[in-house]
Amino acid sequence: MSTITSFKLVGDPQPLVLVPTYINGQGPFDFILDTGASTSLLTPSLAEKLGVVCQDEREGLVAGGKIVLGLGEVNSFSIGQAKVNDLLVGVVDLTDVCQAINADVWGGIGYNYLQNFHIHLNYQKQVLQLTTPINSYSLSNSINQIKFRLAHPQRPLIVVPAMINDTGPYYFALDTGASGTVISVDIAQVLSLENKSMETITTGGGYQLSMPITEVSSLTVGNAKVENLVVVVADFFAMLSKVAGIKLHGIIGFNYLKNFIVEVDYLGEMLGLQPV
Repeated sequence: MSTITSFKLVGDPQPLVLVPTYINGQGPFDFILDTGASTSLLTPSLAEKLGVVCQDEREGLVAGGKIVLGLGEVNSFSIGQAKVNDLLVGVVDLTDVCQAINADVWGGIGYNYLQNFHIHLNYQKQVLQLTTPINSYSLSNSINQIKFRLAHPQRPLIVVPAMINDTGPYYFALDTGASGTVISVDIAQVLSLENKSMETITTGGGYQLSMPITEVSSLTVGNAKVENLVVVVADFFAMLSKVAGIKLHGIIGFNYLKNFIVEVDYLGEMLGLQPV
């Protein structure tokens, strides 16, 4: 099975990927493609509309603080022909995210759905391809291949080694749900990066945080280098590292990833980055 779906980039200048998604056969609803989320999400209004009842709840940690997720189950979660049945979902308010990008968002597509597929993401053509069976596919030899690790069973972030200004390696989480790239305060200090301005960002939990902005000469993953990249400097990495079970130095977001065709092979724990 291979299904190709067009997506929207919403929220200039650093947008989110919104993918038409069907829940219990109804939709489409615009969902954020979010490799940084362990569990797929629904908004409370969509959960109510579809009759999804929360049977439990879980406390989660995101940039900015704690959130409480109601936990329920949907009969089916589909993008094109790529369907997963009986999927656990979290129910969380995404109002601030909607306001930040000026668009309706009904949920998020997280690891517990995405792990079932080989992912091919083309930002330039705005196309997402999901393929099964995942054990019959490997990345093309012609593209830059990087071995990644999943941070923790409870927080399965895609973690890759990266070089900043040709120094490192530092460890970054690849997050399609992040509109910008983020580095830790510690790394900014080590590299003597000067803050250029302040910017308000909205996290996945709906927190709005005022963060300093700077620029790195280059960010490189494998052989995939982007020069003169604007990054946010954040102080939440001690908390995020504790949850992930690995020391993280940054998050790779849209403004880096847009320069590549991105492939994710969860089974083989391989990332492909092909320049566009």
